[in-house]
Amino acid sequence: MQKANKKSYSKLSKLGTVLITGCAGFCGYWLVKYIREKFPHTYITGADVIDNKKVNNILDEFYFLDLANFEKTQKVINKIKPEIVFHFAGIFGDKNLETIYKINVGGTANLLKAVQSIKTAHKTRVILAGSAAVYGNTPIKRKHIDEYCKVQPVTHYGISKASEEMVGRLYAKESNIKIIFYRMFNLIGPGLSVQLLPGRIAGELTEIKKGKKKNVIKVGNINSIRDFLDIRDAVKLYVNLALYGKAGEIYNVGSGKGIRISDLLKCFISQSKLKVSLISEPSLYKNNDVEYSVADITKLSRIIPVIQEIKIEQSVSDMLKYYKSTKK
Repeated sequence: MQKANKKSYSKLSKLGTVLITGCAGFCGYWLVKYIREKFPHTYITGADVIDNKKVNNILDEFYFLDLANFEKTQKVINKIKPEIVFHFAGIFGDKNLETIYKINVGGTANLLKAVQSIKTAHKTRVILAGSAAVYGNTPIKRKHIDEYCKVQPVTHYGISKASEEMVGRLYAKESNIKIIFYRMFNLIGPGLSVQLLPGRIAGELTEIKKGKKKNVIKVGNINSIRDFLDIRDAVKLYVNLALYGKAGEIYNVGSGKGIRISDLLKCFISQSKLKVSLISEPSLYKNNDVEYSVADITKLSRIIPVIQEIKIEQSVSDMLKYYKSTKK
């Protein structure tokens, strides 16, 4: 893939200079890949605490950057002077509480403070990656969850993402940075972390197929309903939000369709062509498990086309192929 020429990017690319925090992760990789293919004149800089050669090979610049370090963050931002920032850096899960808040909330504050300090801050658009986890357990009588639903997170991760939004709103109010907020529902696709259910299932089925594991998969609550969108469709929406989203607004990002977890598991097992037993594991049940989480994407659809090109069956197939090729 041809990289951008820094001298000509501003005239030839709609996106200008782009910074992607958390570029080495799942979302970061697929976004870098998409921008490089569809907006070849864009100058793309990545920042992360992980050095991912697969990503770095298609970046124009890479900075090893911990957003918890404000001084270093400010130096990087001052050097790049990005026109668009996709802020993906963060962690999920509830195991290390100090780190969750330090990175998701403190890291976001440092990033926005650094952007605020540059002379070109008024030209900068920040796409702040949020999560549907902020909604918590919305009453199931609501067919879909819109942006006006009450924010009532039931996990530390959800609380940290709600707090991150509040930090973003503070900087949007106090400065001239244009911040666009989105709340991502569930992602799926090749490369998804094994810490998330679809990634774990794909990984375990691969192990079973290779004879490294018994034909048994332990599960928790499989009756909950989730909204899954393939990452390759999601990154297109992120870019369109950067171009056409209204500063200060929050947008749900998802497919707008729900699937019961038990049906998703059936899809994985069917495509694997394996005979697998699902065993209920008490430790995998959560007291605060969200039963129903499906996005209302009406607001997003008013500004950009929301097209789910990759169906769930294709996502599952591609995940199984991915883990087959990467797991030894």
